[in-house]
This record gives sequence, structure tokens and C-alpha cells, in this order.
Amino acid sequence: MAADFAKTTKITISKTTVTKYLKLGGVKSYVCPSAPAMRPLNERSRVRWCRDRIEWQIGDWESVVFSDESCFRLYPEDGRVRHFRRVGSEPGKGNYTLRAHSGGGKVTVWACIGPDGFGRLLRLNGPVTAAAYVATLEEGLLGSLEDWGVRAGDLTFQQDNAPAHTSRLAREKFKARGIR
Repeated sequence: MAADFAKTTKITISKTTVTKYLKLGGVKSYVCPSAPAMRPLNERSRVRWCRDRIEWQIGDWESVVFSDESCFRLYPEDGRVRHFRRVGSEPGKGNYTLRAHSGGGKVTVWACIGPDGFGRLLRLNGPVTAAAYVATLEEGLLGSLEDWGVRAGDLTFQQDNAPAHTSRLAREKFKARGIR
């Protein structure tokens, strides 16, 4: 901010001076919280999904298996982006740092959780293509159902709408295995 001020006004001030006057004005520096980059259409879709299930009882949820992939960076960037706001105020929508889904050394895993607990945890090698996702479902999802002693047709499988998850190959596999 001191550099921007100097560039705009041709007056040089120190970073300490800027910080002191912001503090006197009730403004403090905060680290931006991160949030997934999401298109407005996806936001609306998630809200609609929640509203459709707002009346569900525990019994309804006991027939659902959730799964997702997670990427863990082995050499994460610091990622600390700071912003200024009044003390006690909540960060606004523009004060979030969008995070990338990959980069640097990383490990990607797939897991599921259902009414009988945690399912299998698999390490994924390479990008999650339709073929790789179907192979993951064979070992991870169907293996977990077998471990739990549950048939695929007795449960609802919940996943996000990543391209590999909604591919023709994945849809055909779901249908062939009786996965809803």
C-alpha cells in the first residue's frame, strides 16, 4: 500500500506509517480464507440439492454413500494473501483467495463414507479420467460395499459432478452395476 500511495501521490511513506494509520482508523490486515472456485450455476445446483433434501430423516441418509477425491500438495505454497477490513467485520465475497486444484508435488486420494463407516482409501495415480474413475469405483466403491456386506442397489451413491463422474463410461458402469 505504501508503494501504491507513493506512486499515486509522489509522496514517500513507510509501510509502518500506513499500518499505523489503518489501525487508528479501525482497519486491520487479515489472511484471506480460501474457498473453492465455483460457477454461479454450480452454486445454485448445490443449493437446490440441499433444499431437495431438507426434510430428509436419519433413515433417508442411512442409504447414502458419499465419495470424493482430495489432492494433498506435498510442497504447498504459503497461500497467505492478506486483505484489510474493519475489526469485527466478516470477510466479503471479494476477500477470498481462490485456490487451484493442483500444482507442485501432490498425492491424490479417493475415499467414501457410508452408513457403515469409512470405506476404502485409494491413492490415485495420474489424472482422474473416465477410465481411471471407473477403475476406482470397481476397487474403492464396490470393494467398500463388499466389505460392508451391502448390495449396490440398496444404496444411493452421492458424488460431485466432475467430468469423469458424469462421463458416458461412468454412467454405463453405474447402470450395469445397479448403482443409483
